[in-house]
Amino acid sequence: MDKNNIIGFVLIAAVLIGFGIWSQPSAEQIAAQQKQDSIENVARAKAENAAKMAAQQKTAQAKAAVEADTTALFYAALQGNATDVVLKNKNVELTVNTKGGVVSKAVIKNFEDRNGNKDVTLFDSKTQSLNFALAAKEVNINTADLYFTPSNQTDSTVTMTATAGVGKSLVIDYVLGKDYMLHTKVQAIGLAGAFAPSTTQMDVQWKDMARQQERGFTFENRYSTLTYHEAEGGTDYLSEGKKVENETIEKKIDWVAFKNQFFSAVMIAKNDFAENSQMTSIPQEKGSGYLKQYEAKMKTFFDPSGKTPSEFDFYYGPNDFRLLKRVEKECTFDKDLDMQRLVYLGWPLFPII
Repeated sequence: MDKNNIIGFVLIAAVLIGFGIWSQPSAEQIAAQQKQDSIENVARAKAENAAKMAAQQKTAQAKAAVEADTTALFYAALQGNATDVVLKNKNVELTVNTKGGVVSKAVIKNFEDRNGNKDVTLFDSKTQSLNFALAAKEVNINTADLYFTPSNQTDSTVTMTATAGVGKSLVIDYVLGKDYMLHTKVQAIGLAGAFAPSTTQMDVQWKDMARQQERGFTFENRYSTLTYHEAEGGTDYLSEGKKVENETIEKKIDWVAFKNQFFSAVMIAKNDFAENSQMTSIPQEKGSGYLKQYEAKMKTFFDPSGKTPSEFDFYYGPNDFRLLKRVEKECTFDKDLDMQRLVYLGWPLFPII
């Protein structure tokens, strides 16, 4: 390379470097841009918050309009007083609240908790909720908003009825078995016209804060997991130690369990839960009194005509291998549920001889 070429390259490099230096923003320009970005971020956050508040207000106004309309579906059932109905046998005591019509408290008898109480409270209304959501033509129906009237009441049975109008109602029927299984039917009466002809499903929204039952937090928390069983076979669970929110379960499942180390609350669907259920498990801090925050958002069968009820079995009891094998036979859904997997979660299952 001759001298002229070298000089040319040097000049080009100098020009490029000089242009780069010249084109860089000054400290004042950088500060001004940062200020503008900050203003835009604040404005964006305000706009998003305003949109969220507007959506919440719209929902509240729609609900208030329904409650004010005496001709609206379930108008009468939106008013009332919450009372408790207790179902019990030698093993469990279940409280069904008339507000929402579902089990609000589950006590497992004859198992001492970490505070020395003779029975274990698996959950109560402060930490657990269950809602059946139905999309009708004119309004969304949430059982959690409705007041039910109890009838057919004994120690092992109760029928909860939410009145929607003359000859129209939503009925939840409960029968407590001899052990830990609660048989449940959800049925629409006279409501076929309230739903689109294409309606075949309802939403199930279940939440719970799993209580710490043992004195030692770390080990119990490690073996507390949201667990589910695929309808075609196979059990899986969410991470024991990591925060998992709205994980999509692509296959159909037939039960989901909110499990701690020694006890579980299990919801079993006769007609399965549809594909793409969403599951959440969030570990809680030591000293909080809780192990995991659980949530399951699912869809399952619903017949608006009322000819066929939606059927569920709930298990509230200990994670005992032989017991689970025996109690599973009380389920009338003709399924191989493999509920004993609740005992050996996290390592291969070996049969007990």
